[in-house]
Amino acid sequence: MTKTDSLIEIIKNRIQTGGPITFRDFMDMVLYYPGLGYYMTGETRIGKAGDFYTSPYASETFGEFVGVFIARNWCKFGKKSFTVVEMGAEKGLLSVDIQNYLKKAEPELAKTLEYIEVERGDRLPEVDLGCFLSNELVDAFPVHRIYVNKTGEIKEIYVDLVDDKFSEAYDVVSTPEIEEYFNELDFELPKEFKTEVNLEAVRWIERVATALKKGTVLTIDYGYLSRELYQPYRAEGTLMGYHQHVPVDDPYANIGDQDLTSHVNFSALIHWGRRAGLTKTYFNDQTHFLMEMGFEQKAINLQSEVETHAEYLENYLNLKMLIMPGALGDSMNMLVQEKK
Repeated sequence: MTKTDSLIEIIKNRIQTGGPITFRDFMDMVLYYPGLGYYMTGETRIGKAGDFYTSPYASETFGEFVGVFIARNWCKFGKKSFTVVEMGAEKGLLSVDIQNYLKKAEPELAKTLEYIEVERGDRLPEVDLGCFLSNELVDAFPVHRIYVNKTGEIKEIYVDLVDDKFSEAYDVVSTPEIEEYFNELDFELPKEFKTEVNLEAVRWIERVATALKKGTVLTIDYGYLSRELYQPYRAEGTLMGYHQHVPVDDPYANIGDQDLTSHVNFSALIHWGRRAGLTKTYFNDQTHFLMEMGFEQKAINLQSEVETHAEYLENYLNLKMLIMPGALGDSMNMLVQEKK
C-alpha cells in the first residue's frame, strides 16, 4: 500500500467512524498528517522537482530585498539588538539569502543578529525587538469552506463518503467563530457564493502580536483585502491544488501528493492584528514592494556582478520573475504591521 493509499484509508476510516468531517479537518490531514501528509513526507515540494515555485527559489535576490527591509527596520529602531523569526522556513533558502546579504551590506547588524526559524505548530519565541517574517505560510493553513445560499444563510461544506468516494455535504457551521468572523470584518458576502474561512490565520496573527514586544511583522502571501477577495466572480472560492506545477481544481485528487492552498484575507490579518496591538504600515503587491527596496538599481548593477553574458541573462530572467504580472509580481502581496 502506498503512502497515498494509507492516508486515504485513514481519512475514510475517520469519516466512517465519526461521520462527515469539516473540510478544514480534511485539509489538515491531507497536508499535515504525520509521515503521510503533503508537507510531512520529507519529499521535495518546491522548485523544478516539486509542485510550485516561491520567490526565494526564483531568485536569491529576493532574499536581498527582504534583507534591505530588515536592515531599514533595524536602523529605524535605533540599531539595537535585533531578532528575525522566520515562520515556515522550510529548507531555509530565504534565511541563507537574507543573512548572506546582511553580511555584505550590514556587517554590524549581521554580527549581532539572532535569526530563528520555526515551523507551523512550533511555539513562537518572545522577541523584545525584531521582525517576524513569513513567505507563503498562511495560504497553506487548513481552512473551513462555506456556502452562502439564496437566502443569505451560511452553510459549511463537510467531507463525506458516498459509494466509498469523497463527497461534499452542506450543513450548519461547525463553530460560531465562522459567522463571528464576517461580523467582525463587517462584510456581507454575496449570495450563492463559496469561500474559505481561515480561522487559523486569526489565531496565528494574535500569537505573533503577543510574542513580539516591539518591531515589525512582514507577511508575504497570495491574497487580497475583503473587498477584492469576495467579489462575485470568485463565487467558487480560491481553493486550489498544485501538482507537478499544474493547477488542479479538485481538492480530492492526488491526496497527500498535491499542495492545497487558498488566498489569504489580508483584511482579517489587519483587523485581528490591530486588536492585538499591531498597526498596519504598508500593504501592496510584491512588484511595488521590491521597487521600494531597490529593484531597479539591482537590475542595473546586475551586469557588473557576473562574468559572462549568459550568466547575466539567466540572473536577469530569474530577477524579472519576481515582478512579472500574472505571476509573483502582482499576485503576491506584502503586509507590514508594526508594534511600538
